Amino acid sequence: MAVEQWRGLVASTWPANQVDNVLAVMECESGGNPEAHNTAGEDSRGLMQINVYAHPDMAGLNLYDPETNLRSALQIWQSSGWGPWSCAAVKGNGVVNGSPLPALAVAVILAWLLLG
Repeated sequence: MAVEQWRGLVASTWPANQVDNVLAVMECESGGNPEAHNTAGEDSRGLMQINVYAHPDMAGLNLYDPETNLRSALQIWQSSGWGPWSCAAVKGNGVVNGSPLPALAVAVILAWLLLG
């Protein structure tokens, strides 16, 4: 997995019990590419795809820098949980807003994403 290269940095930045969740969400959001940039109806940047439309206070930061991106993502997570990341429900080990989702809920979300 391309995101494994970031495990050490994630572990030094995020709480230990969230490291695997961060890496799972990162895999879905950017594939571990710190230069990832989504401009399809948003302006999401870096490893954790921080949307500067939703977080204009972070627009002036270099979100392509892995450490800056992870620290900024941590700030967002501390105030809003996993909700801001669309990948969190599916890829975040079944975790949304810090609470585990029941397996049935994850299956329903996956079916909805795959089948429309």
